[in-house]
Amino acid sequence: MTAERGVRPAGGNKVRFNIGGTLFLTFDDTLKHFPESKLANLSTCRDNYDDDTREYFFDRNPVLFGFILDAYRKEEIHLPSDICGPTFRKELEFWELSLSHVAPCCWEALYKSDDDIKTVNKLMDNYKENASMCSELDNHNKWRKTLWLFLEDPNSSKFAMAWVSFISILVLASTAAEIMLTLPQFHEDFTESEMKTVDLVLDIYQFKNGTTELFKSMKPNVYLTTTIMCCQVILTAELILSFMVCPKKKSFACNFIRVSATLGYVGFWVAYVFDSHLVTMEDNAWVYVYIVCKYGVILRLARLFYLSKHIPTFNVVGLTFSSSMSEFKILVFLLGILVCVFGYMMFASEYFGNENMRTMLSAMYWALITLTTVGYGDIIPFSVAGQVIASVCAVCGVIVLALPIGIISSTFYKFYNFNSYATTHLRLTSSMLKKTREEKKGIACTT
Repeated sequence: MTAERGVRPAGGNKVRFNIGGTLFLTFDDTLKHFPESKLANLSTCRDNYDDDTREYFFDRNPVLFGFILDAYRKEEIHLPSDICGPTFRKELEFWELSLSHVAPCCWEALYKSDDDIKTVNKLMDNYKENASMCSELDNHNKWRKTLWLFLEDPNSSKFAMAWVSFISILVLASTAAEIMLTLPQFHEDFTESEMKTVDLVLDIYQFKNGTTELFKSMKPNVYLTTTIMCCQVILTAELILSFMVCPKKKSFACNFIRVSATLGYVGFWVAYVFDSHLVTMEDNAWVYVYIVCKYGVILRLARLFYLSKHIPTFNVVGLTFSSSMSEFKILVFLLGILVCVFGYMMFASEYFGNENMRTMLSAMYWALITLTTVGYGDIIPFSVAGQVIASVCAVCGVIVLALPIGIISSTFYKFYNFNSYATTHLRLTSSMLKKTREEKKGIACTT
């Protein structure tokens, strides 16, 4: 193995490298700074040596090799912040250089792209799930695929967009009607026959006289209940139809929002049947079922997430929360410690002079409300020591909340930007593929 030689006492023999057409020249003594690397053991690279040009040829990126060769000179690896970390790690693996030689100042550049890759993968998983559903629908009847896209993808056609808008209006209208039902001017009095069931409910809850009189005048307005029922008929039918045409029923049934909405719909219809037969309902067991269903109707509020399903920003919020679980764990852990510490300190300082802090639980409740900067003011310290502790507690709460919130905000910003890039990229690639298929189809027709 002979390379171009020139005697230099300080540097040894010269070695020429041809990296992707770019020539590099260095001393063999320089390459010995990392003895475990490929360049330090050129005897294993005989297949890359050219006897005519007396140089080693590697079909690699010459820009990245410049940083590799510079690492031998500095005896540590440095890389600019604009280089893709995973790509540079592959280059280090090829040249058999250990990651331990990377300087600490360049760790961010080496690893920051990993978070970007995770972000893109999570976003692409959502797109792939929808794409896989559509690919499975290709194996079914054409009407089934058309109906699924009509119900679930508003961008598939103008009619699908109109349907999504209509469903959204129904969700808002039924929610507004339920809010109006809580207003006193929309209440009616129960009939004498219905009061028997109402009395059973009151006996179960053991309400006092004031609450009893209020409960007896809380019969829902018939027009509002009719409006809600009409909306529920369409929304329930839409949910059932979506389940029937869905290609992945297991994935559909395991969706938390859909399960919650389904339980809410079931509770609504059961409660509606009971409301229609209040006169004949005299058994306590049926009354308990009626009460459970009435409370279960609150699950229908999950349908409000239907409005967010087709808005990319809301999907980004969900991904942000799921990706920030470690930050939330830190927040909960710190809050738990501080609640215990400040709760005990406040309990000890206020025990003899404050009737509202005679237990640790009440003191810990005060600490939690103060740390989260809510500050109801229902429990306040009276002693000087308690006021000092309260001041320190409030300052600690601001600091503890500010630390993870900044990280979560940056995560949201990252997801939002990558979602915009992914949407643009997929739209352009799909339009190009569609254009290519049309051109091939036109050529096939002419031939």
